[in-house]
Amino acid sequence: MKKNIRITSIIVGLSSVLTIVSCGNKPSPTPVEDNIYVSKINVNKSKNYLEVDGLPFNYNGCQIRTDWLINEQGESLEDIEYYFNVAKELGVKCVEIPLRWKDLEPIEDGYDFREASAYMRMAKKYNLRIEFLLFGVNITGMTGNAPDYVKNNKTKSPKYGNPLHHPDALFFVQGNPNTLGREKKCADALINAIYNWSI
Repeated sequence: MKKNIRITSIIVGLSSVLTIVSCGNKPSPTPVEDNIYVSKINVNKSKNYLEVDGLPFNYNGCQIRTDWLINEQGESLEDIEYYFNVAKELGVKCVEIPLRWKDLEPIEDGYDFREASAYMRMAKKYNLRIEFLLFGVNITGMTGNAPDYVKNNKTKSPKYGNPLHHPDALFFVQGNPNTLGREKKCADALINAIYNWSI
């Protein structure tokens, strides 16, 4: 019987999805009603708190802008491990890692989660939790993070006018079910990849 992984999703800034992923050395929690709860907001009378792997989680995190380091600074994936090590030395418990939709799904229904997998391995090596920030179009509407097959299909993914005449200054029409459906499909595939990596 297939089990569903349940991960807390939170809207943060310009990112579409923020997920807390368990990359510790503990065994996977026991499934309850075919669901595995990796993280959730625990609500009780006196306080609300984040729970990861069934335990209270004192959030102490930092963001490693891997997108900027790799795409603007020219660093390699291997170079990125240095920043995980620094985070651990600083006492950070959780690192936020951006993932761009266009990198996860370079062609329609063709997914590439090698980068995400490498980050999960690094997090596990340094005993860190990891949050993936999916940089897509669901909130901002900007086309810069969309795959070319979405960006170039004006019928299925219409855009507003472009007064700046710059390819990444285009904005998708908000609420378009085709665009949002494609992004959701990628997000679901990412969650499944995380689940399969974790078991």
